Amino acid sequence: MIKFRQYITEVSSTINQRGLTREMEKLKKFLNVSTRSKSEIVKLVKKLLAPYDAYVNTDLSPAVPSNEIYISALFDPDLDEEDEPSIEIVLIFNSSDKKVTMSSSAVDHTVDSIVKAVAHEEIHRAQYRKRDYMDGRKYTKGKTQDQKYYGNTDEIEAFSHNIATELLQYTKYDYKKARSLLRNYKKTSSIKSANGNLMSPDFYNYVNSFGVNDPVVKRLVKRIAHFIDVLEIEQSD
Repeated sequence: MIKFRQYITEVSSTINQRGLTREMEKLKKFLNVSTRSKSEIVKLVKKLLAPYDAYVNTDLSPAVPSNEIYISALFDPDLDEEDEPSIEIVLIFNSSDKKVTMSSSAVDHTVDSIVKAVAHEEIHRAQYRKRDYMDGRKYTKGKTQDQKYYGNTDEIEAFSHNIATELLQYTKYDYKKARSLLRNYKKTSSIKSANGNLMSPDFYNYVNSFGVNDPVVKRLVKRIAHFIDVLEIEQSD
């Protein structure tokens, strides 16, 4: 019989996010200089993400604003088990754009989204490797699609890392202040950044979907605190 603890796979560390962020500065500079073709962008992203066993695909959508790039990502455990690149990063362009001329804020958002997506999927990769590629524990109490998705223990782990990063970005990497924001996570989850958008849409969705007293949210907050510690150690290395 598979014991319960095997289904809940905590991850002590992840990729060196600081190193990935530093590498992705090359993409930021590339996009900020001038108009770029989609093929040029894809070529550079492929090169930068290759060391992380990630591959890049593209998609088109009218929902993406012109001259912006949205990101989606997926981890494939079957590919990973076969020692193939297993993290898919999808660059989603506006359907009508032949080339893109991005604002600095759009560039920042795209590059930040890629870093967070790779970090998120890398946690899933670590989870599957740690439990010898067995599926994780599903959240069976979910009444809505959001609850079923966010309540999954693998997703709690991966999103807690993303949220820890967002808290640190918001506090300008003041680790003490980031931790203090977790004392009132209902209020913190609704904080907006300078651009008027939610600081962490996923943190907001967790609290909004489950409420502050639900075990899912309490576990999430505990793991956010853990990853703030992990990122602080990484920063000091």
